[in-house]
Amino acid sequence: MPNLQDRVLGISGKAQALFFRQLATMVQAGMTFLGALETLCNASPGGIQRWLSEAIPKLREGAPFSAAFTDYPYLFTPFIGAMVVSAEQSGRVDQVLLSLADHVERAWQARMELMTRLAYPFLMLHAGIVIPPLVTWYMKGLGAYLAVVIPGFLILYGTLLGGILLYRTTVLKEIRTLVDAMLLFTPVVGRLARLMAAMWFIRTLAELMDAGLAVPKALELAAGACGNSIMEQRLLTAIPKVQNGRSLTEAFTDIDALPYTVVQMLASAEQSGTIPHMLRKSSDLMEIDVRAGLQTVGVAIPMVVFFIIAGAMGYQIITLYKQVYAPIMNL
Repeated sequence: MPNLQDRVLGISGKAQALFFRQLATMVQAGMTFLGALETLCNASPGGIQRWLSEAIPKLREGAPFSAAFTDYPYLFTPFIGAMVVSAEQSGRVDQVLLSLADHVERAWQARMELMTRLAYPFLMLHAGIVIPPLVTWYMKGLGAYLAVVIPGFLILYGTLLGGILLYRTTVLKEIRTLVDAMLLFTPVVGRLARLMAAMWFIRTLAELMDAGLAVPKALELAAGACGNSIMEQRLLTAIPKVQNGRSLTEAFTDIDALPYTVVQMLASAEQSGTIPHMLRKSSDLMEIDVRAGLQTVGVAIPMVVFFIIAGAMGYQIITLYKQVYAPIMNL
């Protein structure tokens, strides 16, 4: 079964993209879904092999193929689970898997781009821990300096690893809701989080509607795939409006959860009968905005970290000045 490492780190986006592409190729070649998974289980290393070793017996016992993904939320996002459900419903397994591989690969590339941009501020955080206490080393010696630096590193890495572990392994809905709310209301990051949630919702909804699911069920699954519990609850409020006979455009206008341009494009699509196609176009445009937002975050965070470190170093310099010159000034 998946170990603690799999629960914390999951399966990398690059490995997932390769897996889905290989799976789609095998299905296109005429292999059954189960047979393709069994072949990949023997050929795949690490987390994918451990996951398949546990999931395949369930499929042999009659579980739906989507259960191999939806039963492992710490390995696969709700978006992936919803996409596999749409593949089951529509019978377009190979096409959906190829599309899923493209989506996962683009998401992984965006994540790598953001991590590359955050490497510099992360290095600056280390400098912020090491450099300001140099005054303490000068005034009180190496022991006092290490007594300040070591707790700083423990706090930094403890917070980072503890946050990842808690968020990925917790079963407490309240904790995830709190984290998601903090993301939504954080300056700069909040707008990006809302945009990403809307993008995943729209993209999933397009696939589910194209697969022939009833609109309320498609809305429910797509909302669960948005990746943010606060946005999910907000999007779910559109379901009773649609069930009462209102159009998607009217429902989304009332809940005010999607960008204005997306709602207007949806209104046009409802009139022309091309809703899934228009939703895909909307999600592609939103992805461009998300990438631009990631670049903004990558620029803003280093500036914030720089000012924090500069302030800390300024405080240390002032403290040193007082300690050195205070006796002279009191003469």
